[in-house]
Amino acid sequence: MQILNRIKNNEIVKGSFVLFLLFNFFNFLNYLFQLAMARMLGPGDYGVFASLMSFIYIFFMVANAIQLISAKYSSEFNSKNRLDKIHGLLDKLTIKFIKIAFLCFILFVLASYFISKVLDIDIYLIILTGVIIFAFFITPIFRGILHGMKKFNALGITMVVEGITKLAIGIPLVLLGWEVYGAIVSIILSIFLSFILSLPFIREVFKTKKEEVKLDNAYTYSFSVFYSLLIIFIMFSVDVLIAKVLFTSETVGMYAVASLIGKTIFFGTDPISKAMFPITSGKENNKDKKKSLRDATKILLLLCGGALVVFTVIPRLVVWILFGNQYLQISNIIWLMGLAYTFLAFSSLFIHYGLSGNKFKGYYILTIFPFITISLLYIFSSSLIMFSYAFVISNLLMLMYSMFSVRRFE
Repeated sequence: MQILNRIKNNEIVKGSFVLFLLFNFFNFLNYLFQLAMARMLGPGDYGVFASLMSFIYIFFMVANAIQLISAKYSSEFNSKNRLDKIHGLLDKLTIKFIKIAFLCFILFVLASYFISKVLDIDIYLIILTGVIIFAFFITPIFRGILHGMKKFNALGITMVVEGITKLAIGIPLVLLGWEVYGAIVSIILSIFLSFILSLPFIREVFKTKKEEVKLDNAYTYSFSVFYSLLIIFIMFSVDVLIAKVLFTSETVGMYAVASLIGKTIFFGTDPISKAMFPITSGKENNKDKKKSLRDATKILLLLCGGALVVFTVIPRLVVWILFGNQYLQISNIIWLMGLAYTFLAFSSLFIHYGLSGNKFKGYYILTIFPFITISLLYIFSSSLIMFSYAFVISNLLMLMYSMFSVRRFE
């Protein structure tokens, strides 16, 4: 009973549990959406949709950075019960990012002709995809407020509604003959709907008289967040791109599946970093911050360790259940993929911790790790096993630097 009470009163445990369930349900809904589009559109149209999704992933990375920026400052104001300043922050960020979104959209439209010619995609479809810029520049501000105020249930619910809406709108539109247009429209509408849904959850903010806020070192901090997340994104995806350059199509397909299985560890545990971020941002006592980091680290160790045991003990069963008999030959490397993405998950945790207190001053040095990764993957490309070991080592090196950098600037 005492243990249950301790768990109940632990912010990291409660926040991680809620976000773990809701975020992974959101990821599952996204997987169903991709599966449905692949089956309904067919190889040709799905290839077009997948190409457009590459742009959407870039927008999504920007959205994550905006959400963390919003979460950091709102968590600091929330810890002091300054809802008036959160209101001021909301207005300031919204006006700023609407202007930036409009500029980015104009640039995207101007580049759409070139993109259309290179990718052989209808220019109007590309311009429609650009509309998502507005959704990804505005919605994360409000999600960041929910994040910073530690309203994890509300944050998760808005994301789940987005996933359900995407399926509910996308499938009928494709069936009605809208094809790729229907898929893109469903993404736009689902994000805007989740934005509208988030408004009632912060109604107490709107009821306060807003106070003008000054964001100390806002531009420097924003760049450090964006740049750090960019490096994590590159490390997350670079292995498959290099494999495509070095190996045959069949081998790349095999490796991509193994990498995807390993990525489930990163996706599954990412909510822990997100739950910790506003909690450590809102605390001024370094001892309390370190305790939150230790709690998050323990949860991450438990989840990653459990997944690695499964990948090591019953790898063939894992591959067979997820992808069938034709991929069984990768069973010997999925534990390596799991280990690589475990290291990346811990790197992400320490980077989020450093960013939450604006103490991750060495973020620019992260630039070297994609280059180290690419070099090691090229050198050790004699087989998939050696290639996988190289990816593990590069992620271990990044983890070691992330830990060192955070401890150095505490």
